Amino acid sequence: MTNLNGSILSGISNGLSSTYSILANAAGTNGLTLDSLLSTRNNPQYANTINQSFANYIQSNFSTMDKNKDGILSAAELSNMTNSINSTGVTQAQLAQMGASLGYSNEQVSEIMAHFSDIDTNGDGKP
Repeated sequence: MTNLNGSILSGISNGLSSTYSILANAAGTNGLTLDSLLSTRNNPQYANTINQSFANYIQSNFSTMDKNKDGILSAAELSNMTNSINSTGVTQAQLAQMGASLGYSNEQVSEIMAHFSDIDTNGDGKP
């Protein structure tokens, strides 16, 4: 499970960063607003390039990720969040929410959740 843990966290971090990059570049700004995120997600031009699951996660957690509350999710704010994921892990709920985004089947996500305590070696609620 330890290798899977590293793979999951790395996949989450990379997926969020890649999706953010596509969304921010499409918006043509120095960051991502909620409006530009929604507009780009709904643009057929980007339908096959955006990971909609990660885009949905960014949209759903936008206000939490926008640390300075300026309405713009900057690359630095996303980078801080992905660094946090890599260094401190994610909660069981976050892991379940993002598992399918990485291409894991429902069975694989269920298996990971069933063994969450095995990968949460220090018992802090994060792998």
